[in-house]
Amino acid sequence: MNQKKKLVLLQKKKYLKIDELDNLDFPKILNLKKIQNDINKNYFNKKKIKPIISTHYEREYLISADSPIRATVDYKLESIHLKNFSQLNLIKNFSNIVILEIKYPTNLDNLLRKKLSNISLRLSKNSKYVNSFFEKPAYIN
Repeated sequence: MNQKKKLVLLQKKKYLKIDELDNLDFPKILNLKKIQNDINKNYFNKKKIKPIISTHYEREYLISADSPIRATVDYKLESIHLKNFSQLNLIKNFSNIVILEIKYPTNLDNLLRKKLSNISLRLSKNSKYVNSFFEKPAYIN
């Protein structure tokens, strides 16, 4: 499980290894409830989490030869709305979307913008979770 915490412009990930959740079939209702209960019991004593959306995608990692520039390419995006665990077999497919994310030191900003200026890209912030939530199918209220 990946948990992200954002502090101003600093991003920090905390990785939790939860052995009891390995090899569970997803998205079976009993397994989703087990995941929810185990995480709430062991990691979120004061707040209770409840799954809403599950996002899935394939990712390629790229790194420049001298290492200051990294990129990820996400594709085959899908989401499953978990509201009340009632639509688990209905998968929203975003197959026409490919997300390229480039990470680099700020001192390379002008250089990268110049190098990428001839490429037809739509530059924007992106959240697979937000896209999945707001692009949910009409049958989900």
